[in-house]
Amino acid sequence: ITDPETGAMVEKSVFIIFYKSESIEAKLKKICDAFSAHRYSLPDMDDSSSVDKMLTENAQELVDSRTVLLKNQDTRYRLCQLLAKHTERWTWIVLREKAVYHSLNMFKADVSGMLRGEGWVVSESLDAVRQAVERAHSNMDLTMPSLVDHVPQPWPTPPTHFGTNKFTYGYQEFVNTYGIPRYREANPALFTAATFPFLFGVMYGDIGHGLFLFLSGCYLLWNEKANDNAKLGE
Repeated sequence: ITDPETGAMVEKSVFIIFYKSESIEAKLKKICDAFSAHRYSLPDMDDSSSVDKMLTENAQELVDSRTVLLKNQDTRYRLCQLLAKHTERWTWIVLREKAVYHSLNMFKADVSGMLRGEGWVVSESLDAVRQAVERAHSNMDLTMPSLVDHVPQPWPTPPTHFGTNKFTYGYQEFVNTYGIPRYREANPALFTAATFPFLFGVMYGDIGHGLFLFLSGCYLLWNEKANDNAKLGE
């Protein structure tokens, strides 16, 4: 039969016990409770009316229990459908809150309850960073001004940053798979952008294959603007 607690199919054994004294009844009840056995009191088997009444009551209880179970199952299903509509939105809210707290944990407490963060900014983008910080600070409606200033030396080794465009971005990512140059080192991506297309073309001596790749590249370049704003499933 089906276990009402777990819903799994289990094997049950049915047994009947005859006893005389009440003390034995108390011991039997303790043993049954210890082994999680269900106890049912039976009327006198010679009293057919009592037996029929008990069978009728048990059948009605089964019907009522099944009705309640089906009702609960339907309620759970509708509740899960209602919650599923908000799952994605709640997930993004939690991820955003975690990202905010992760960023705040990297700040250091300063005077008057202000937070101080240290990081690297590209020299050409320093003015844009100041404007972005001031704009974000003004939206908070705070009296104290924001401040973006240079950190006194000594500095640790700065991270590497290379400005790229649509043409050089792919070659830069290709070079980064092998290793990122250290600060102020020569960028091998410039040499890769000049030599890699030639060496790649040498690999394909078949004019048909090369023509196919050439036409495919021309097609992608022709539809570049249309594909910039399109969702390609990446």
